[in-house]
Amino acid sequence: MFDAAFWVAVAFVAFCAILAKFAYRRIIDALDARARAISDQLDEAARLREEAQALLASYQRKQRDAMQEAEDIIEHAKQEAERLAAEAEVTLEAEVKRRGELAEALATETFAEGQTWWRANADTVGTDAYTFSKEAVVLYTMVLAGRGLARGIRVNDVGPGPIDTPILPDFTTEVGADTMKTMIDMVGRSAQPHDIAEAVVQLAEGHIGWLNGQHIIVDGGMMAGFSSGWNK
Repeated sequence: MFDAAFWVAVAFVAFCAILAKFAYRRIIDALDARARAISDQLDEAARLREEAQALLASYQRKQRDAMQEAEDIIEHAKQEAERLAAEAEVTLEAEVKRRGELAEALATETFAEGQTWWRANADTVGTDAYTFSKEAVVLYTMVLAGRGLARGIRVNDVGPGPIDTPILPDFTTEVGADTMKTMIDMVGRSAQPHDIAEAVVQLAEGHIGWLNGQHIIVDGGMMAGFSSGWNK
């Protein structure tokens, strides 16, 4: 009924159909795999984009914080400079005022005149008579050092700490027993008169020829201890 050519054609068509079916499945699988790979790549790209945006936002935030911190530092420095300038101005005014008061006191020619000057100005000087007298000694030393320079005369003074003399109890009463104890404990003991005399002798004998117009503190290191925080 059908010749051989017909069956060959039928067999070829069937073969092609079967081959197409398997090829279609492989093509579909390959396309699905490709689609999944593309999807994964898109997801990775999205993740990287989000991370980049987060990093950018973090950098911008840190940059803003750094800028704000810098502005705060500059503003604080400006305020501190203004405060220090104001304090320096007040200090300078006080020093100028005190220097004028000391000059006025030193201009008196007798002890009685000095007492009269102090009684008239004690309320406005801003310190006690003892401290003012010490300041006057320092300034007077400087003045005399200048006067004697042309004649080769040097003038210096010494500023002792607590000395074991009959007047020490009066100073203790003035500053308080605890304060005096702290001062003496800083160097281990109060000075003896010969401790101060040694410095005066060195100055009087002229062994330090280039020292002039100086207020030399002879306190065993007490002021150095307070200034630098010695632990006693």
